[in-house]
Amino acid sequence: VKWHRVSHLPENVSYARVEGMGMNEAELKSNPRLDTWRVQDLNAEPDMRLQAGTYDGVLMCFAIQYYKFPEKLLAQLVTSLAPGGILILSWGRGCYKSKTIKGWLNRDQEGRIGTPLSL
Repeated sequence: VKWHRVSHLPENVSYARVEGMGMNEAELKSNPRLDTWRVQDLNAEPDMRLQAGTYDGVLMCFAIQYYKFPEKLLAQLVTSLAPGGILILSWGRGCYKSKTIKGWLNRDQEGRIGTPLSL
């Protein structure tokens, strides 16, 4: 599979540093916006090893539905934010049903918002 050079960050915005984390090395390598990246299965190894209070922004795209314990990961992301930092979550209507947690599949779109809002 050849990965297209895709990023969920706008091309017309500059950032001091962009770090990426995911399970697909080829996809991470092809992302032109990443300064650094690492492959990590957060279901097998949920500690993201993020320093508290260091990130101005965190973006999680199309991933939350695949984590066994999303509330633990979201708590780590919130802790990693600098004062005034922002956490942005996105997901689509579709997903790989064989990989998605039941709690996600059993909720409608409004119900899915409850997971991040419960923090």
